[in-house]
Amino acid sequence: MSTQNRVPTTVTSFLAQLPPDRRAEMKRVREVVRRHLPAGYEEVVTQNMLLYQVPGDLGEGCDSSKVRPAAPIGVSEVSIA
Repeated sequence: MSTQNRVPTTVTSFLAQLPPDRRAEMKRVREVVRRHLPAGYEEVVTQNMLLYQVPGDLGEGCDSSKVRPAAPIGVSEVSIA
């Protein structure tokens, strides 16, 4: 199986599988998002896109077994959304 057919499971592998122009744009988007998110958000890869999520143990009254997704970022051949 070639590495291009594998679904990335880490941020590093997600970025590595992008074409160079998309990778450069995604790095810029990540910098802006990460600069403005409050402390504690996690950056993960799910469904072939980046997702910033709040661990369940953050915030009063939260169920620590749950995470709350916020700000998914997907990349296609023509856009970053």
